[in-house]
Amino acid sequence: MNQPTQLSDTRQNFKPEVVAKIPKPILLPLRLFFYVSGYLAPKLATNNFEKLLQAMPRKPLKAKEIEFLNTAKRQTFDCGDIDLQGYIFGEGPTILMVHGLLGNAANYRAMIPKLVENGFRVVAFDAANHGNSPDGIAFSDQPVRHLKAILRQLGEVHGIVSHSAGTYAALIAQLDESSGRNLKKCVYMAAFPDAKVTLQTFMDYFWVPRRLFGRLANLFEVIGDMPFEQQSFAYCLPRHAVDQKPQRLFIHCRDDRHIPYFRTEEMLLGDPDAELYSTAQLGHFKILRDEAVTDKVVDFMKL
Repeated sequence: MNQPTQLSDTRQNFKPEVVAKIPKPILLPLRLFFYVSGYLAPKLATNNFEKLLQAMPRKPLKAKEIEFLNTAKRQTFDCGDIDLQGYIFGEGPTILMVHGLLGNAANYRAMIPKLVENGFRVVAFDAANHGNSPDGIAFSDQPVRHLKAILRQLGEVHGIVSHSAGTYAALIAQLDESSGRNLKKCVYMAAFPDAKVTLQTFMDYFWVPRRLFGRLANLFEVIGDMPFEQQSFAYCLPRHAVDQKPQRLFIHCRDDRHIPYFRTEEMLLGDPDAELYSTAQLGHFKILRDEAVTDKVVDFMKL
């Protein structure tokens, strides 16, 4: 396994970014509001920060994404409170693709055809408030709860490929005894190592004072339906409700400005059986379309 023996220097000068692009004329007043209110009116700052996270906008599908999704067989997933739009490609052992925040199933349009060519049935879906699925709230318990429902409906799943915030949903969903017991392979791309890093990234980006960390941690307890400090790969992986622990491949770019690469290195020091595939100059999103990354995922799923 390709494991880091020492930590890299990517932590130096790291400045967090978030996936939602906010124009500077809007971003600066937001930052000033949260910074000042965080000290003078912490409850006001906390309530408005939670509203900001829960009001993430839907990103419209691009023409090339619509064209790709039109090549799939459509399937609706009944998730209880909402029906999500699903897509099926090919035949064979099932691989489920889980996209991240502000993404959609077509994020995997470079990878899916290669998996199909190698004999896999690929299932993708648009999360609530994403792609062709109905409106919903991204920062809520919906992503994890809906993924659990999809896994139950799919039955036996050979592998899961997840990216960014999708890795969080995939991590937590596998704690459910009725979800993915026969899972063999998991690919985590640009993974959030724990809820603490996720929350700190958003807080630092919007200049929310760290003194509000405890208040805002309560939101993540609602999202994951478990204690905040337990929402991590270190805690969850050994507790996944599977018959046999899946093989794990982590893919991360050293130049990722959204999720720091060094956090993945730190995390995997405690998971010697996992493999880390490092890239450079791809950032957070281009790894989804990179040919070498795609080949690595296909080879991993075939092993």
